[in-house]
Amino acid sequence: MKIKYLLAMIRSLFTSVAIVLISFSTVRACSCLFLPFCEYYEFLQEEALDYSLVIATRGEYTATGMKFNILQTLEGERLDEQADINMSVGTSCEISRENFESGERYLMLVRIHSGSNERFYSLNPCATHALRISGSTLQGMVADGISEISLTDFQSRPDCPALTDFAQTLNAYAVATASGTVDIYFRDVLTSPVSTKVEYSLYSAGGQEIYHGMQTISSDPISIETEGWPAGIYMIRLTALAEQQTLKIMKM
Repeated sequence: MKIKYLLAMIRSLFTSVAIVLISFSTVRACSCLFLPFCEYYEFLQEEALDYSLVIATRGEYTATGMKFNILQTLEGERLDEQADINMSVGTSCEISRENFESGERYLMLVRIHSGSNERFYSLNPCATHALRISGSTLQGMVADGISEISLTDFQSRPDCPALTDFAQTLNAYAVATASGTVDIYFRDVLTSPVSTKVEYSLYSAGGQEIYHGMQTISSDPISIETEGWPAGIYMIRLTALAEQQTLKIMKM
């Protein structure tokens, strides 16, 4: 473990980090080593621990934590669209579910635990595991002394996840062609030398995901082969860092 993590341990002896959950009319709190988001990200990599970096919104409560709607996986294993994430692994305290507001989007570090008989996901009560996405800024304990940062500045930090491969905004439209494809076009294609990527899912009128992919944005469209699919209305969800866009198409 690097010296800075040992220093963080010493720092934690002087800083009590209270993580509170009101459950069954009791308040549970703990004091522990606490890492800001980017230090925690480095720690996961240094220790070669399994994790996923995702964009998510909160869902319903579960017995051990909360279900999250996974909008996009930026690094690591792609999680289920509705991932049940534990909030009290390895400690005597729990993360407050109230920290996650309905409708808000979060950049989250999710630990993946794999054993001989089970596999589950968790957030770390002793680290900043989530940053709130607010337009083009991230809010939360990013690093020591930094509680809010622009995506541009976040991307320029060597200790934080490199998000430069992902588009921040979207301006797209879709066309169902006579040749049996759905083509997604992007207006105002970025001219930066850094490739930008977008994640996309195509849904039936009943809400079932029938196609998923990730592709670099360019002047050429993303083309999805739909030959043999039933005629009807389909929805396309595009996900970038700072926003989502939903498109509707009619397949004849």
